[in-house]
Amino acid sequence: LENALKIGGNVFVTKIKNYKPVVFNLHDLEKVSETAFWDMVREKFNNKNYDWIYIILEHIHNLFKNICPSRVEEFNEIIDIPFIKQQVEHDVYTNVQNLAYKLLEIVEDLQAAIHDKETKKLREQEFDLINLLYEIVSRSEDILQFILKFKK
Repeated sequence: LENALKIGGNVFVTKIKNYKPVVFNLHDLEKVSETAFWDMVREKFNNKNYDWIYIILEHIHNLFKNICPSRVEEFNEIIDIPFIKQQVEHDVYTNVQNLAYKLLEIVEDLQAAIHDKETKKLREQEFDLINLLYEIVSRSEDILQFILKFKK
């Protein structure tokens, strides 16, 4: 306030005092942002815009490679984004459900057995690609965080 008085006088000091601090919960903000992102992905997907799906698949691919580098070749075969893109563009890609469940199977292999019951529930739900991708990303990020903590 002393510096504000020197720079802008009493008017500037009064203006600063009238501002209210903005306080927010970082966790809540992250949740809102995450929900907005996945809502946008769903909307684009429903409008047959698959660009974000490819980006998410690339992210999943990178997560898998970081979690288990010894299986990179397997991950490259399963998540062959240029091939998937080419098939989608020519309207011949029919393996969406198979791909999603294969990615979920990889998550099951990589995660601790204690989470298998939760993953099994995902298989029993009605197929929803966006929700499944969200769960795969979320669980893979959790696995990677656990590994990084364990390494420390």
